[in-house]
Amino acid sequence: MKPRKLIMITLTYLSAMGMVSGCGRTQVDANQNQTITFWEPDDAGWQPLYKELVSDFEKSHPNITVKLINIPEDGYEQKLNTAFAAGLGPDVWVDYYDTEEYSKGYIQDLDSFIKQDNWNMNQYFQPITNIRTKGENGHYYALPRDVSVDTIFYNKTLFNKYHVPYPKAGWTMADFEQTAKELTHRQNKDYGMDGATGPGADWWLEGYPFVWDLGSDIISNDGWTASKFLDSPQTIQMVQVAQNMEKQGSVMPNALAQTFGSADYATFLSGHLGMTQGTLWGINQLQNTKFQWGSVPLPTPSGNTQNDSWADCVMYYMNAQSTHKAATWDFMKYMSGSSAAKVVIQSQTWIPDVKQAWIDTGLSTNSHFAASFEALNLPTKTADYERSPSWNTIVEPILSDVWNQIVTPDNDHYENVKQGLQQAAIQVQQALNREKSLQVP
Repeated sequence: MKPRKLIMITLTYLSAMGMVSGCGRTQVDANQNQTITFWEPDDAGWQPLYKELVSDFEKSHPNITVKLINIPEDGYEQKLNTAFAAGLGPDVWVDYYDTEEYSKGYIQDLDSFIKQDNWNMNQYFQPITNIRTKGENGHYYALPRDVSVDTIFYNKTLFNKYHVPYPKAGWTMADFEQTAKELTHRQNKDYGMDGATGPGADWWLEGYPFVWDLGSDIISNDGWTASKFLDSPQTIQMVQVAQNMEKQGSVMPNALAQTFGSADYATFLSGHLGMTQGTLWGINQLQNTKFQWGSVPLPTPSGNTQNDSWADCVMYYMNAQSTHKAATWDFMKYMSGSSAAKVVIQSQTWIPDVKQAWIDTGLSTNSHFAASFEALNLPTKTADYERSPSWNTIVEPILSDVWNQIVTPDNDHYENVKQGLQQAAIQVQQALNREKSLQVP
């Protein structure tokens, strides 16, 4: 599971769990042999690591058997929903929820477990872990499986080919735009960047991370205000850079990008792309590239220190109705802890959230990961797409439409950035106002 905007589960929790079969079941004695079920939705390439971790855990906990169940990601949410409603949900599972989901009751509050074992939540990168694992009531409901953060990955071989200096921390948005231009040689099908077209468009227009680093946002913290955010001077500046790159032809065209497939980092792996949005989700695809590459922090307005950095986590959750909570907690601690983290780092199937494990294994100074390590130590906040319950239905469609008018028009008639964003802000605000008026007081 490598989400960016996953549609969240909408399970209606049956009142007081009284309608769920098995209600009132008690915890099995921790000394007895127990079997816990663990669901995850990841692809075949991730299964060897899951199996290795489960095996290692079982060796150190001989009285606990973990039944690992892989369910295809398509339909995963629906199957979870159905299972919980029937009282047959897994003891522990991997997923990615908006924190509003924690109030529905089927996810176990972990505070008592954390307290009894003095489990150190500060071993994880902060503040992102607290932001994503805590509910509105301040209680913990998850442990992190992994962490991701935005940087720029760049193809050193392509930079060398065209004698372009490598980007360095402290580079500006103007440097970024100029570097993309210098890397672009259309006769060789080489381009500077792919982040302003296709899959990368949401990375720009949804506000993470560029507009945060400019000191603004796309939408208010409560998710109900777009005016003065979506059309702020900082957002206009950010989108103007994207439009400039499109106009000067330094962005890989969709038609060419599609020829390289849809796998993670397909365009970057082609060797024809100088720079790309770099996250830690799917980075294992870059383990055996045919070219040298590196990572650099995001460019900023004038080389100043970044204000915020986008980061996020996929997490482990415990079923509130599990009959094996102590065993499940032991398993969650192992899967989210430092021992498993070092195993995970060796495979890089995903990248763990345990800060010290990065340091102990040298990941924090590795040329592929050092920029991510630094970014994970910056402030962050809840991503725009997680703030508004109407993001997927209201905000994103309007943003996609205005993006096509401003940055990727079919007829090469580029709409004025300021005017386009001002009109989009009006549309989004009107739609959000209508939606808010329908909310139950």
